[in-house]
Amino acid sequence: MKLFKKLFSFTFALLFVAGAAIGQTAWGGGAPNNVTYDLCERSHFTWDATNKIITGLSDEGKAIADSKRFLTLSIPEGTEAVSEPGAEMGGPFDYCTAKITDEEREIYTWTAKGEPVNRITEIKLPSSLKVLDDNAFYNFVLVTHVDLPEGLQKISKTALGEVCFEEITIPSTVTEMGDCFYGCRRLKKLHFAEGFHMTTLPNSFAAHSESLEEVVIPSGVTEIGDLAFDGCIKLTNVVLSEGLIKIGEKAFSQCDSLKTIRIPSTVTQLGGVFGGPFVSKHFVGPSQTDGDECRFDEIICANKEQYDKFMEGGDGIYLTPEEKAKLTYEGKN
Repeated sequence: MKLFKKLFSFTFALLFVAGAAIGQTAWGGGAPNNVTYDLCERSHFTWDATNKIITGLSDEGKAIADSKRFLTLSIPEGTEAVSEPGAEMGGPFDYCTAKITDEEREIYTWTAKGEPVNRITEIKLPSSLKVLDDNAFYNFVLVTHVDLPEGLQKISKTALGEVCFEEITIPSTVTEMGDCFYGCRRLKKLHFAEGFHMTTLPNSFAAHSESLEEVVIPSGVTEIGDLAFDGCIKLTNVVLSEGLIKIGEKAFSQCDSLKTIRIPSTVTQLGGVFGGPFVSKHFVGPSQTDGDECRFDEIICANKEQYDKFMEGGDGIYLTPEEKAKLTYEGKN
């Protein structure tokens, strides 16, 4: 009997791995070819009055979700938005959330034991898409690849939160974002398409994206929001472009691997950026006594004039004594 159970368990594992290899790219670098999408017809979804905004799954879509262990999703062409049905209901595809077994967890090892996950493994988005609303694809931890289409205009808060893609490009057409990449723990490379023209990166934009290694802030960005890259513990290189004016509070706090950063000459406002407590009087949020140490070796100003201004403080400049101790400037002997 024990031998039979072992053989059954081994056979199940082989079949599951084979099915996963055919139907998805669990560890992948790109979307698989010739995917047959489970949720793809307009009849699989519920719509708003315009029939252009998806609000959830229809009874037909739910029946498909009930019949399959894992699912693939293709948003139909002509769809303009994927909308949050309501804060108390979570995202539009929460119906697909369930716990996974220990055998399945051997493939998807990055999910916490016992944690429910969304069972959708692949997403295809149409060229017509303009808006990803709050929580649109939140907790899609089995998805490893997403192509955001040019034409997309809005990515709301946590729309892609905790999705496990390793690389993403933000289209040039995006004009509004929230903390849409919060907690994307496998995200290594974050790109901005050529022509990207938003001037502000929002608060908590990519906070706690623990695998993020490098980011180049586009030249048109004038403000980086509070906590934008807080907790990106593997971030080793940040390029800040000339034209940047303001760096928000704790924007690069808890970036353990980021030891040196160069501040453009155009920056005139910053406060508690690199560690320490929230120090500005205008900040509305956690207690000003809450914070962590500044983990940088050097904070390099563009010139001595900027260095002197930062050391003096005031007029939108709030640095802790620990941060000031790490300040230096280009050309200093």
